[in-house]
Amino acid sequence: MPPLITREEALALGELEDRAAIEALIERAGQARVERFEDSTDMCSLVNAKSGGCAQDCGFCAQSRFAEAETPLHAMMEPEQILEHARAAEAAGAHRFCM
Repeated sequence: MPPLITREEALALGELEDRAAIEALIERAGQARVERFEDSTDMCSLVNAKSGGCAQDCGFCAQSRFAEAETPLHAMMEPEQILEHARAAEAAGAHRFCM
């Protein structure tokens, strides 16, 4: 599916400063959401299964061991712990579970 707007259009929207234009954009975004998804929501749950110390050097990510961020470190959770979190997320109504 092709994007609904170009990259340049998206960047221009991010630069809006006129309050009326921003409010119009927010209103139109709300209308588009209702047109596409009606009044539904889709809850997702996230668990930090492993924190910090990643060997990758992604410049944007605080999880990298090369990052300057003070990210708390903990090893990968045991599979049973992750499964426990996933079951709790499902019981709470989550449709997706991310690690």
